[in-house]
Amino acid sequence: MSGIKTEKRLILIKWVVILLTVSLSTRCTRTVQKLNPQISYQKDLNITVNGHSFKGTALPKLSQKYKIEIESPTNLDLLTLESCHRHISIQNAFHKKRVIKNKKKYIYNFVPSPLEKDCFLEVKALSKKEAHSWGLIVFNSDEYTIPATVYCNGDKINYQGTSICQSKKDLDQQIIFKRKVAVEGNCPIVRAGLSNYKVYNLTIKEGFCVFIFRTEKEFHRLYTFGYDQIILRDI
Repeated sequence: MSGIKTEKRLILIKWVVILLTVSLSTRCTRTVQKLNPQISYQKDLNITVNGHSFKGTALPKLSQKYKIEIESPTNLDLLTLESCHRHISIQNAFHKKRVIKNKKKYIYNFVPSPLEKDCFLEVKALSKKEAHSWGLIVFNSDEYTIPATVYCNGDKINYQGTSICQSKKDLDQQIIFKRKVAVEGNCPIVRAGLSNYKVYNLTIKEGFCVFIFRTEKEFHRLYTFGYDQIILRDI
């Protein structure tokens, strides 16, 4: 009888070990999010421009040229940079000469052409095995000078001439001026009151929107980007 009990104990211990192994292996398995090209995802790429670091969206100080350091959360199997004027596509970016010795980093020296004075630069870091990452760089211009305060996604930020706001679609944001301004844009925006020409409210739409605020002689430019979902990482 003791031999039968011992055998049952060994079988029980064996099954416990198997169940624990399966449980641990399941927990350690990474889930890679399948991205839908029809959905706008939050831009979360790490970008450094002329020594200043940004997360997702960047608005660097005005310069004649920009040293753009791109740091992806995954290997840079394909890197693309696109403005209204240029499209640069770099396969296996980490093998190229201008790369820091790191498969997740790349340096691009950007000199805007006259055609790009009102453009933004979209950066896509694409991976064969893991979720992609996106970034957006908006550039200041000396043609836009009116200061404004933007309430964007819980943050209050003061801008000079050009501003940017990334937030989830359908959320309400606000831009405030110290003087009266008129506005034009490709998305809806309303004054905070019928006689209030200094405060404007907008509901973030999915994708890109651009607004131009103006007095008789001066201008302010606001870019917004609305996303539908975030990208899951390290899960």
